[in-house]
Amino acid sequence: MRAAIAAVQQLSSIIRDENPGVPLVLFGHSLGSLFAQKIIGTDAALYSAVILSATAYRTLTDMNGGDLNARHKHLGTTGHEWLSRDPEVWAAFAADPLTFDATVLKLFGLADTLRLLGTPKKLDADLPMLIMIGEEDPLGGPASIRKLAEAYEKRGGLTDVTVTVYPGGRHEMLNETNHDEVRADIVAWLDAHVR
Repeated sequence: MRAAIAAVQQLSSIIRDENPGVPLVLFGHSLGSLFAQKIIGTDAALYSAVILSATAYRTLTDMNGGDLNARHKHLGTTGHEWLSRDPEVWAAFAADPLTFDATVLKLFGLADTLRLLGTPKKLDADLPMLIMIGEEDPLGGPASIRKLAEAYEKRGGLTDVTVTVYPGGRHEMLNETNHDEVRADIVAWLDAHVR
């Protein structure tokens, strides 16, 4: 996990060095959003904005580390019904040889699982943040991300935090039945917040 985070930070620095003056936005989805939270906790000033997609407040009580499909398994047989309302997304995920099933603890082991936990602290920059999830996302859910947004405002010192919860949406909002709306919302948010 530390190596993956370091790689994102290194790539961000390379992009920034090769494109001076061009805004750099950190977009983290799912596990990547948890990594993004850790990254901006140490170096928010590297970015012009951050988007956290399918994220959660990183505590044991606010983030589901268990069976993410538990609430949706009655909808199909792939085990991936939690990802989207679109059955084609479930089938594609199941057929992809690069995807796998694992709880966080089994995937990372105890040490790295514990490293995923944490709460926002005072950041070294005030950057705009978009937090977006589906209402039915089992990773954190609406209460978890509202808590996350409040922590970024109160502890992190951010003054521009936008929370978008898509009714009925699940974990993969970019692969949801309303993905055109979601993508248009992201572009509109970027246009309004990044110069």
